[in-house]
Amino acid sequence: MKRISTLLTAFVFIFITGCTNDEIIPTEGNDVLTRAISQTIFSNQTVTSDKIVTGTDILSENVTVSNGAKLTLKASQNITINKPYTIEKGCQLEIIH
Repeated sequence: MKRISTLLTAFVFIFITGCTNDEIIPTEGNDVLTRAISQTIFSNQTVTSDKIVTGTDILSENVTVSNGAKLTLKASQNITINKPYTIEKGCQLEIIH
C-alpha cells in the first residue's frame, strides 16, 4: 500500500509541475532504480563485489553484502535502510552523507 501511495504522489507531483526528468541522478550500476522524485531505490540485491550507489535520497532494503564486498551508499539528503539487511563477516557498508 505504501508503494502505491508513493507512486501516486510521484505521479501527481510530476503532473502538476510538468517535470521533464531532465535532472538524472548519477548512479553506478544498472540494477539501481531512480525515480523522478529524486529517490534512488536499491533493493532485492546481493552485492558480491564493491558497489557505489549515489543519489539525493536513497531507499535500500532486502540487501545482502557478501564475498568480502564493500557497499557504499552516498546521498546528499537522506538514506533509509529497511530490513532485511545482511552484511556478512569481512564485508563493509559505508554510508556517506
